[in-house]
Amino acid sequence: MTEAIERLFDGVRAACATAIHVMAVAAGVFMGLGLSAGIADGPGAAHAAPTAANPALLSVKRTRAYGGEGGGPFEISCPAGTVMTGLNARHGEWIDAVSPICSKFVQGNRFGEIKYEVYSGGNGGGRGYMRCQGPRGVVTGLQLFQANNGDGSVGHIIIECGDYRDPAKFNNKLPGSADYLGQSMRGQRAYRRCTPPMVAGGIYGRSGAFVDRLGLNCVDYQPRR
Repeated sequence: MTEAIERLFDGVRAACATAIHVMAVAAGVFMGLGLSAGIADGPGAAHAAPTAANPALLSVKRTRAYGGEGGGPFEISCPAGTVMTGLNARHGEWIDAVSPICSKFVQGNRFGEIKYEVYSGGNGGGRGYMRCQGPRGVVTGLQLFQANNGDGSVGHIIIECGDYRDPAKFNNKLPGSADYLGQSMRGQRAYRRCTPPMVAGGIYGRSGAFVDRLGLNCVDYQPRR
């Protein structure tokens, strides 16, 4: 019963947050922040057609978050026109802090212009990262375990990668990046995945001294060719 109520509240929180995020995106478009095809001033003005290098954001959706209820809410979205190609973290026994790695799809059918975002969480643990392999590897999901601590925070993370053009198609992680982040694994593995054609465009959850809860912001940019 408790788990069912938690799932219900997660769904309500996700729906409300998605609505707020979509309104923010819409506001950004009309302010000329480049989240969609170029909007020209004046009646009858020409509109720039979206391209793979300057795509239109068609939709935004959140997965449910997973973990404990400690800390305070956070959200780190990739900048307009970029998607999530990896995850930076501070970690040890569990996940202390997280930050998305964001990249822009450029001409030549590959990702470039890699940008590292700010962290959310604490200062414990050591640095680590997971990246999807190029030229078009993009984060499509997370595998998560809770930590074996009193807070049930996020203890273990594995990223899932797909091909940006075809997110349902498996893509390897970058050689040399970590296979996973965090050591602690309590209970069952949880999967948080973007539904194709959506891919990860940022993270959200709860954090304080460490990362208590984590989910994905999913985005659909088009075209991709």
